[in-house]
Amino acid sequence: MGLITGLLTLPVAPVRGVIWMAELSVAAEHQVHDPGVLRASWLD
Repeated sequence: MGLITGLLTLPVAPVRGVIWMAELSVAAEHQVHDPGVLRASWLD
C-alpha cells in the first residue's frame, strides 16, 4: 500500500481493524474445534 493510498484510506482503518479481528476470531474457532488438532493434543 502506497503512502497516498494509506492516507486516503486512513478514515476506514478502524473498520479494517475490526474486520481483521473478526477473521482472526473465526480462524481461532476453527482451530479450536478441529478434530485433527484435538487428536494431536491428546498424543502429546
